Amino acid sequence: MRFNSPAILGLALLLGTTGRAMAQKTAVPPSAATDSAIASAHKAADAWLDQLDGAQYGPSWDDAGSAFQRASTKEQWIVTVQKVRGQVGPLGQRTVQKSQFTTTVPNLPVGEYVVMQYRTVSASGGFITETVVLQRDGARGWRVDSYVVKPA
Repeated sequence: MRFNSPAILGLALLLGTTGRAMAQKTAVPPSAATDSAIASAHKAADAWLDQLDGAQYGPSWDDAGSAFQRASTKEQWIVTVQKVRGQVGPLGQRTVQKSQFTTTVPNLPVGEYVVMQYRTVSASGGFITETVVLQRDGARGWRVDSYVVKPA
């Protein structure tokens, strides 16, 4: 599958992190608390991705974290995600490839994060990689602060 690289790169840059930068985070050793955090973040990520899959782009921005909302206006997000989703078409099954709890993510303040990486089937039958970074946002719970999509 061919992607328009500038649009995908634009989505990554718009949301303040790249795949390489995300790989440089500091992991926290597994524990019952981190396992619970990952499970809760996974539910939040799935709900948020369901909004994207349903073309509910405005509500996905509303439900995102504060760092995500600072990185772009709602209108910028809608235009960018429509462009990228238009290139990849409807997405099929997602398989979690990696879930990791960490306290640091480049370009984001120190906090509690879960980085989730999915291998996702595209409309053409190929695969893409979706990376979702969630931050625990107090009473709001786990919120998406970064979303990057790229060819697998």
